[in-house]
Amino acid sequence: MKTLVLMAVLAVEAANVYAIRPVIYRRPDPTAPMVRVDGRLRGASDVLTTLTVLAPEDVGLTASAQPSLFWYQSHGSETRIELTVLRDTAAKPAFEAVVETPAAGGVRRFRLADKGFKLEPGTSYRWSVSIVTDPENRSKDVVASGMIRYAPLSDKAQQRLAANQNDKAYVYADEGYWYDALEVLSDEIDQKPSERELRKVRGMLFLQAGLKEASDHDLKSIGKGTGAEAPQKP
Repeated sequence: MKTLVLMAVLAVEAANVYAIRPVIYRRPDPTAPMVRVDGRLRGASDVLTTLTVLAPEDVGLTASAQPSLFWYQSHGSETRIELTVLRDTAAKPAFEAVVETPAAGGVRRFRLADKGFKLEPGTSYRWSVSIVTDPENRSKDVVASGMIRYAPLSDKAQQRLAANQNDKAYVYADEGYWYDALEVLSDEIDQKPSERELRKVRGMLFLQAGLKEASDHDLKSIGKGTGAEAPQKP
């Protein structure tokens, strides 16, 4: 109930964005099982770090073969962070990368296109972010993971996007394409960090997937940009 009330308040505040309505994410399959996994790390001074992939609770869709992957980390880290993409039924990763360790908490982004890796259409992947606390004992990794599937847009959806060039995030979310809606909103926040409404709209999107901590962070960081880039190490 509290989440619904907060979304209603944010919807009123965001009334001037996206055709006077919030971005509403419609799950492609409301009966799909929950597959997202969050991580927790208790560090020095008893500080608890939350690690969460910014993905829906079930398998999320993308219309791009090389989408951006986002995650939220409540605090910075001094240890190595790895990103892994694994085909749903495979034993070995399809892609692995070490990303820069963030000095502070926030929303982070990794662009698969920067490494030339492409998802195969119709294939589900589990992607994960790991904080490597002990390189000699990987069982101690703090891991958060979610699912993604590349599903090219239908002709109808492409027509909707073409007719709503200034409303892409709404169209993607309404068609069930979580990752693309999130990427469009994040790009716009980076381009217009002073636009308070954009941050509120993204916060609402996070709430719809149960990502409350990321939503709270967004609302507290209005006007500061996303800080979402997570460049890979050479």
